[in-house]
Amino acid sequence: MILVLFFLYMQNIMSSQQSDMIQFVNAIQDSTSHKIDNMGRSYAETSQIRSSDSKIFLNLKTDDPAVKQLQDEVKRLNGKLEEGSSITNFTDNTYIDVKTTKGKYQDEWVSVNNENVDRSIIGVKNKYSVSLIEDKGEYLVNVRNDNPYSGGTDSIKTFVKTPKPEKKWSLGAGIGYDPITGTIKPVVGIQYKIINLF
Repeated sequence: MILVLFFLYMQNIMSSQQSDMIQFVNAIQDSTSHKIDNMGRSYAETSQIRSSDSKIFLNLKTDDPAVKQLQDEVKRLNGKLEEGSSITNFTDNTYIDVKTTKGKYQDEWVSVNNENVDRSIIGVKNKYSVSLIEDKGEYLVNVRNDNPYSGGTDSIKTFVKTPKPEKKWSLGAGIGYDPITGTIKPVVGIQYKIINLF
């Protein structure tokens, strides 16, 4: 009986770890999807990389520059990452076609100061919104750029430090009442936690 319960316990742990690892690998390999709304705002979305142990993410060998950049940032902030903390890195390009030979141009997003023909100073304002969301069991990061001149977000990578999984199975000692003999006896048993009372 104890051997069967131990086997079930180990199977539960391995199944949970395998599921977490599959989600982890899929999130790292996920590409970024793009769309632009009718107001010219660009949206980019990809899966979150989630783990309760940042060492797993930091030890990952990869050639993806976006993942490497995120690993550097996680490493820099590792001591400060609490459960539920997240780090998001993203890159984008802004393309501007401003036809001025000499003078100034400015709107809400672009400022050009072209005092002479040889030199142009172009200032670009970007306004972003980053959202971490759950949609039908999938954890996503969504970056919105309000600048209509933006060419869109090239890449997004997010690492989220998740809570450590709660252990459901435990082995422990206790005291039990034997109704047949009417005595209290010490017992050793395997338990499966159904509800957490406190």
